[in-house]
Amino acid sequence: MPVVENLILTSFCSNDPNVNRRWRVRNPNAFDVEYTFQVIGTSQTGTNIAPPGDSFFFTHTVPGSNTTRITWLDEDDNPRSTVKASSGAECTEEPGTLKIVKVLTSGPLMTNVNRTETWRFEIRIEIDSCKIQN
Repeated sequence: MPVVENLILTSFCSNDPNVNRRWRVRNPNAFDVEYTFQVIGTSQTGTNIAPPGDSFFFTHTVPGSNTTRITWLDEDDNPRSTVKASSGAECTEEPGTLKIVKVLTSGPLMTNVNRTETWRFEIRIEIDSCKIQN
């Protein structure tokens, strides 16, 4: 088995940090790494797969620091972990920003699947004043 580089846990902004917290897991490996998460001092736990690169997961907000630990196994099946406190930051978007998020699904059921995706956008613009330039 190849060497398993450490996963990196980062607290990220949430749209509503009073309800949930968003976390990024950065996997520097060229292969998937399974990990578990736990919000310290609570019963919130789960298991996810970190594909190579960045992936995200959410936890429910609890009183306090919302400190979260992720744990995975190294190449010798020894547990490795990292811990971070949530920043509690709320995401803000600049006016006029369009953000598109695509959730990728992988696994044996996705092999050789041809898919067409349809996207529908509704754009609402609020204008306080308008300046026309020639």
